[in-house]
Amino acid sequence: MRATLDAVRDQPSPSIEFVVVSYGDPRSAGRAAAGDDTRVRFREAEDLASARARGVQAARGTHVIVASPGDRYPRAALADLVPALARDEALLLATEAGEPDRADLLSRPDFARLPFLGRLVVPREQLLAALGGSRVTDDPDGLRIALDVLDAGVTLTPYRAWFDGRLAERGPFQVRADPLARLEAHVARDRDTLVALVERPAARVQRAVGALAELRPFLAAAEAATADQRELLREQAGSLAALAADQLESVDVLTRILAELAAAGDYDGLVDLVASREFADGFGTRVVDGAVVAQLADPQLTGREPLRVLTEHETPLRAQLRRLRVIDDELVLEVLAGVRLVDTVEPRVEARLVDADRSVPARVTVTADAAVTRWLAGSEQDQDGGLLTLRVPVGALGPGLWRLDLDWADRGVRRSGTVDDLDRAGSAGRAAVPLTSSTTIAARARHGRVVLAVAAGQADGPASTLRKIEAVDGALRLTTSATVTGVRLEGNGHRVPATAGGAPGFWNLPLTDDPWSLGAAPLPTGAYRLVFDGAAVVPDPALVDLLPTDERTALHRVEVARGHGGIVVHLGPLLADDELGRRAQRRLQAEHLVERPLDPRLVYFQSFTGQWPGDHPLAIQQELFRRRPDLDVRWVVADSSATPPPGSRALLFRSREWHDVLARASYVVTNIELEKTATRRPGQQILQTFHGYPSKAMGLGLWKPRGLLPSQIERQLDHTSRTWNNLLTPDPEMDQYYRRDYAYDGRILALGYPRDDVLVGSALAELRAATRARLGIGEHQHAVLYAPTWRDDLATNFRAAEAVHHLDVEEAAAALGKDYVLLMRGHRFHAPRAGTGSRVVDVTGHPDINHLIAASDAAVLDYSSLRFDFAITGKPMVFLVPDLETYGSRTRGFLWDYRETAPGPLVATTAEVIGELRDLDRLGARWSADLVAFNARYNRLQDGRAAERVVEEFFGPLL
Repeated sequence: MRATLDAVRDQPSPSIEFVVVSYGDPRSAGRAAAGDDTRVRFREAEDLASARARGVQAARGTHVIVASPGDRYPRAALADLVPALARDEALLLATEAGEPDRADLLSRPDFARLPFLGRLVVPREQLLAALGGSRVTDDPDGLRIALDVLDAGVTLTPYRAWFDGRLAERGPFQVRADPLARLEAHVARDRDTLVALVERPAARVQRAVGALAELRPFLAAAEAATADQRELLREQAGSLAALAADQLESVDVLTRILAELAAAGDYDGLVDLVASREFADGFGTRVVDGAVVAQLADPQLTGREPLRVLTEHETPLRAQLRRLRVIDDELVLEVLAGVRLVDTVEPRVEARLVDADRSVPARVTVTADAAVTRWLAGSEQDQDGGLLTLRVPVGALGPGLWRLDLDWADRGVRRSGTVDDLDRAGSAGRAAVPLTSSTTIAARARHGRVVLAVAAGQADGPASTLRKIEAVDGALRLTTSATVTGVRLEGNGHRVPATAGGAPGFWNLPLTDDPWSLGAAPLPTGAYRLVFDGAAVVPDPALVDLLPTDERTALHRVEVARGHGGIVVHLGPLLADDELGRRAQRRLQAEHLVERPLDPRLVYFQSFTGQWPGDHPLAIQQELFRRRPDLDVRWVVADSSATPPPGSRALLFRSREWHDVLARASYVVTNIELEKTATRRPGQQILQTFHGYPSKAMGLGLWKPRGLLPSQIERQLDHTSRTWNNLLTPDPEMDQYYRRDYAYDGRILALGYPRDDVLVGSALAELRAATRARLGIGEHQHAVLYAPTWRDDLATNFRAAEAVHHLDVEEAAAALGKDYVLLMRGHRFHAPRAGTGSRVVDVTGHPDINHLIAASDAAVLDYSSLRFDFAITGKPMVFLVPDLETYGSRTRGFLWDYRETAPGPLVATTAEVIGELRDLDRLGARWSADLVAFNARYNRLQDGRAAERVVEEFFGPLL
């Protein structure tokens, strides 16, 4: 519901109102999704049919869309339709850009496959009549009602205004709904719809094509199907494939093959194919007589070669406009282009600018640039050779909206298309620029295509303040106007000032910083905004012409690009062109699959993805260095901002050298899962240390409740526990959980946690004093560490998630007063600089959590395993857990009762947190006995010598 409501709320028009009708769900669910949008009104109903009728009756507009969960509308798509609604007619929202305005739609593939009611904009009275004739409650997407509306005739929108989000991928840690539970109802619905179309043969074929595509989630889950469900799948796949035979090529290749295997009753082959694609992000192709053939070499596909031929719909021409400039009376356009899933070899390209009945040919030059492959993002195709430079005489372009049409031919593969993407970071994304003395030109992305707007007038803008910017060594050199009184770079928690370059208008901007007073280091990977004092950042047109630029310095890959309000500097790791992007990584993976001898002196250390050295691997490496300083130790770094610890050399993550070392190292130590493509070589010793005390559900305890199929679970085990042959645990009592939840039968080192050695060592007091001084915490102040954990259901990928905001840190800081400092760990909101003496300090980017534990006098935590580490210090903790019930039952879950592992008060509000923290002495005394008992149970091996024990056990042959 939320995604659909967000899509309609994103329409910037006061002419649109929203009526949310809930049935079978609490009204609060709709209110939560609606937020504070005053255009939303609420109703309730008993069932689906009455919900539709009640919503339309409540509507006050002349036209209505009945949207269901899954309907999606691009921004401004509906708002732009408002003028067209003056005509009393129904509109069908197109699924592709540039579709013609046609009334004969029943035989169109884009309609008949997806005739959802949410695609129709219908006059209110007409829709009320259609709803009155249907009390269907098992038609969630309104397919049959839509057919009734379409009988009266509709007009197709001239641009893409709708897309289907029903099959959108859920977050990586969310529960997968079992599709097989609704298989019978789904098949019955499709069969009923096909019966309704029996007198419309063309539309019936197209609907069969759509139904076959929608069958894919059920086919993908077939390994868990019962015998009856498999038989139903066999019948449905066979009948749909037969009905759609003449249009079968318009179904994507994998769905075609899965349906063929199901129809043939070859469930072993079907399951094998699904399993083989579990972690695949693409597939190779070859061109045969102009046809693109998928290279799926799985044995179950033998004899089904015709099914592998990809259609033009699966291999469209894609093109992005990156740069736009005017040189010597010519408009020069730089375009990245290629055919999806097809290698670019020797393309011949024709181009023209088209506005209505006017067409102006462009002179095309084709060259190579690795940026093309990276933009198209294929993992198996080399598409570098698709950099197009288009030149058009400026005098040939009069006022109008000119699209960029391309005709592409390469080894018999021919495609035609329109430039459909605009690189807003490049010069093509800027505002209008002079084309001639009397006209301007600007590129605009609208409804799935790029147009060049040529208009009468002059592009007079503010005078430029930035004349030149170049990357030199470890800095940026800038030339500015005299109005600029200061220059700085801001982003990712950093604020770096420039120094004057010796003469007015010249500046040196270092790409290093020292936010924690730990020593200056290169800025980490990320986007940074250029900020001027005394003037807006207005780049010179000649500078913008060349954007984006990409240069390598001694510290970074530096990309200078356009951004909102000026210039953005993107800093990246020093990867070479042949190491950047999915395609490059795929090549490197293949290159290093070849087995090679292990180097007995080569040791690989990784902590997370290399942002900074830390956690258990750092403590282990330090102890190993003390004993064997002669070893060849490599430490994985994300970029040049991470300095490898003494006794090791930097190993850039995902570089060619990284692939090589991981393949040859005799010893590997990591606190996270290795890449899915990594395998343990014969004789290689891999130690998985993890990065937190086991307490939350993990492994099989997560995968099974989240609906993973048996084959998917096997794949998860393949790249987790079957890769390790050594596992670190904090206590022998914890071993059982790893044995059970990872089906792990290798060696376990139950020796305590090395990262906690410093928390019981003699240097802790010194570390505390030094850290507090760096953070600007006064001797009289109480430091409170606030470190909430991430939420699995908010994850956007396997290593990122939205934040939670249960503690109002500003309210807490104000209430507790000047004797308290709040250290926020884990969020990017409220980000004052460290060391300023502020009472709210964002320490998310601080490189060592142990420093923060040492500096703190108390902690506000929730479900993070940090509570086990913090408990060692004996300092009090408060547990802010307003979502304890849902986190335990739906979001993640625990290995045992959470309350047993929370030696402190459990609270639900900011006010309660403030109340507990007002008197830390009282809080500590009240929970001291519980902390002693907690440490005796969970931290009995944390004696300051865990790293010694681990090194002796794991690296024994080297000592």
